[in-house]
Amino acid sequence: MRVLRAFLLVLAFAALQPALAFEPVAVGRTQVRFATLDEARTELARDDEWVAATSDFERALIAKASRPVSRAEFREVMARNAVEWTNEDVARWRAAVEGAAPRLVELRLPLPRTVTLVLIDGTQPGNVPHTRGEAIFIPRGFAMAPGADAAVMAHEFFHVSSRANPRLASRIYGLYGFEPAAPLQWPHAWLGLNLTNPDAPQNRHALTLEHEGRTVRVMPVLVAKHTQPSPTDFIFSVLDVRLLVLAPPEPGAPSRAQLQGTEPQWLPAYRTPAYFQRTGGNTRYLHHPEEIAADNFMLLASGRPAPNPGLLRQLETLLREAANQEQDK
Repeated sequence: MRVLRAFLLVLAFAALQPALAFEPVAVGRTQVRFATLDEARTELARDDEWVAATSDFERALIAKASRPVSRAEFREVMARNAVEWTNEDVARWRAAVEGAAPRLVELRLPLPRTVTLVLIDGTQPGNVPHTRGEAIFIPRGFAMAPGADAAVMAHEFFHVSSRANPRLASRIYGLYGFEPAAPLQWPHAWLGLNLTNPDAPQNRHALTLEHEGRTVRVMPVLVAKHTQPSPTDFIFSVLDVRLLVLAPPEPGAPSRAQLQGTEPQWLPAYRTPAYFQRTGGNTRYLHHPEEIAADNFMLLASGRPAPNPGLLRQLETLLREAANQEQDK
């Protein structure tokens, strides 16, 4: 009887360990949870706006397939990326969330009531942290400089916040020169070449800049350099960030490319100095206004030095004003 009782106590103690390890972290009123394996698979398999925006080529590239991959099959492939949290993984990312939390609360970043952290095997997309819905996906073994995990969390929490608060996100994008635009009608000449960012899969903002003596209105887009990848290719190895020159807007019509013959006019984002200058000069992560904004928020939250600190002060002011306006409703 004593042996049985001892055995049952051991089982009970063992059963408590995952619950203790998976205790959520409070960020103000937000509970940050560590997903179970089943929850992780569900989050990865969601049929959300990112999955809907992916092209046949992108799905095949991520799935490492040599043939077209349907959305349904793609979701199954994504679900297989889920892995279970270990005590070591939880300890690392709990510390990161706790390190970021005081500034997230102080800066009054609006967050949903629950944010879920999902651990993935790191095979795709791009083997970097990213978000979908109210979940942050973290590749196991993701390497960062010592002490940088909290900054990574600040960047990812911004994505979750902006997705839940699109009007505020648009106001923040305005700090970096972007204005709302009609959703992009993808250029016919580039059909099948579109790539997407899970953090911001839509193209709905544009900015105006001066380039070689002319004023152009552009929209940053992600384009595949080719559609015949090698087995070792992944998203970032085929990705090209282009500034698509837009035709003059028409009421009620989508944003369209300015054509030269049948080809869209575009500028290379990372070789167009005016783009870097126009977006404030604080980050080289220029894929999308969402990434520019998230990196600026990361700098603000982490206290890291920035080339344009005035822009960070404007961001802080905007966040506080938005929080006060929401409180007064």
